[in-house]
Amino acid sequence: MPAEVVDAATEEANLKFLNSLSFTIHIKIETYTQLPLLNQFVAPGIQPTEISIDRGRVGWWNSEISDMEYLTEEQWNRPALHRKEFVLKNALDEDHNDESKTFTAPNGNFFTVRDMVDIVEAFEREFRVKSDWFGGVDAHHIFYEGFFQYEDGSFGISWGS
Repeated sequence: MPAEVVDAATEEANLKFLNSLSFTIHIKIETYTQLPLLNQFVAPGIQPTEISIDRGRVGWWNSEISDMEYLTEEQWNRPALHRKEFVLKNALDEDHNDESKTFTAPNGNFFTVRDMVDIVEAFEREFRVKSDWFGGVDAHHIFYEGFFQYEDGSFGISWGS
């Protein structure tokens, strides 16, 4: 539900900016099952000891300079979604994809880019531990690829490997 009247083009541009971001979620696991493979298989029953996002490494690929550019303070604080609430569904695990969490805009009107990255981290801390990838927690799909929207207006997070 929009908090204020914002034209669709602005909201689309904001979502496009969010989806252009690139970052990795760090999942610290004490025991992997098949090292040294690039695929991170976690033994059943093993839980992450830490799930975090390095805020200094959130940015986007700038093809003009063939390098990453990281967010400035101004970009961190720019409006990302003009909504009072943001509903995120657990898209990572089909057994739990009916689970969701509702976040409220800290300022009551919109979410900043910083708010959205904080939401991703908080959501993953709660729901990643419920994932099941080859019998263990999914510690392999860690590359943020953006948000997608369900028909009911809620969102999911796309993760790549």
